[in-house]
Amino acid sequence: MNTPTFVAAINWTDGGVQTPVFHYLKGRWSADYVDMITEPGPVKVLSEGRDVATLDPIRRMEASVGKHGSRCVAVVRHHDCAGNPVGDEAQLG
Repeated sequence: MNTPTFVAAINWTDGGVQTPVFHYLKGRWSADYVDMITEPGPVKVLSEGRDVATLDPIRRMEASVGKHGSRCVAVVRHHDCAGNPVGDEAQLG
């Protein structure tokens, strides 16, 4: 019996991006499962400069990496993000 493979995404909560991200990561990494860690404006949350150990998305991702052995963790953003209403340059910076 093969052990299932996992990847993870720290992803925007918007339901419109869940399916495309799932399919992209599953295909790109030949994974059986994609663990979705959702957060409004994840790029903003991760870039605020707080102690990484206290960030909810990081704590939630630890289960995916530690228990599921996720081989990849993607941080997802999209334009017109209500949780981080800044331009693309600021989000990518």
